[in-house]
Amino acid sequence: MEAAHNGDIVLAYEASGPPGGEPLLLISGTGAQMLIWPEGLCAALADRGFQVARFDNRDTGLSTHLTGAPAPGWLTAMLRPSAAPYRLADMADDALAVMDALGWPEAHVVGASLGGMIAQALAIGHPGRVRTLTSIMSTKFQGITRPGTRETRFSRVRLGRVPLKRRRRAPRRPTSTSVTQSCSPLPLDCQRKLTSLTRTTLRPWTSMI
Repeated sequence: MEAAHNGDIVLAYEASGPPGGEPLLLISGTGAQMLIWPEGLCAALADRGFQVARFDNRDTGLSTHLTGAPAPGWLTAMLRPSAAPYRLADMADDALAVMDALGWPEAHVVGASLGGMIAQALAIGHPGRVRTLTSIMSTKFQGITRPGTRETRFSRVRLGRVPLKRRRRAPRRPTSTSVTQSCSPLPLDCQRKLTSLTRTTLRPWTSMI
């Protein structure tokens, strides 16, 4: 087991696969240790030429536990984000510290649940460090957009009752903060393993998020 450092935070991580392979970082969700990513999945990715790294988020597993920090609970943190002892950006910096410890200037980033939000924060804050972004059973990072006003939400409800003609949307042009794909996507068999992972292994954790 190796350790990366982000200030006073120590992050336990492990890597597998060929040292010169395509770097791939796996980020776990709320309360889930790195072991939530099965050995079989990591081995399959390594067999396809990826160097795979997984790690324990802060307050999880073998990484630093902030016992002296207040624990506001998930509801309080949602209603009053200032009550949380750290933010998604801090956890994205943790992921960046793991990449730095591995000597990775950039990597493919895969996150599940909260890990998907951390991955998005990493891509937004450090777009040059993310080759591709895969977000599994996650939601948008709060910094991407803001929820609609009360009037627009009610408008959507009213419009939802009226059949509307489907209109073709023009393709969006990539912006300077877009995450671009610099190599081929994950192989089909690895995609299937990821799909199976979200349906089975990670299912018990969805009730915690």
